[in-house]
Amino acid sequence: MEAKPPAASRWLRPMYAAAGLVAVGVGVAGIFLPLVPTVGPLLIGAWCFARSSDRLYRWLVGHPRLGRIIAPFRSGLVTPRRTKAWVMAAMALSFGISGMFLLNSLVPRLVLGAVALVAFVTVWRIPTAPRDSAPASSPSG
Repeated sequence: MEAKPPAASRWLRPMYAAAGLVAVGVGVAGIFLPLVPTVGPLLIGAWCFARSSDRLYRWLVGHPRLGRIIAPFRSGLVTPRRTKAWVMAAMALSFGISGMFLLNSLVPRLVLGAVALVAFVTVWRIPTAPRDSAPASSPSG
């Protein structure tokens, strides 16, 4: 069993719980709506619940559908290189299209650029699965 972070102070718990509920709501919406993220909000929800409510945390990570989505991240597994490349390409395309065609002034484009930078760094920092290497020969022969 993994170590759970300590709960937040008494006055912060309701705010973490509310933020977690909003994040899980966005994550659930992302299952059904294109272009709405799913995994990130669910991870944020789990993080918030871990600091606010044992009951909500256990519910989320034990949920038959939502728990399966975040299980690889909780167990420390890595993202396949190909998946990471596809995610980065999709982000580049969507941020690029948004910046070029949907925003027409400098300030929103700068904000979008900052959000894109944070998103790219976040995805980049997710551990990547090592490439499969040729089977090593045994040292004994």
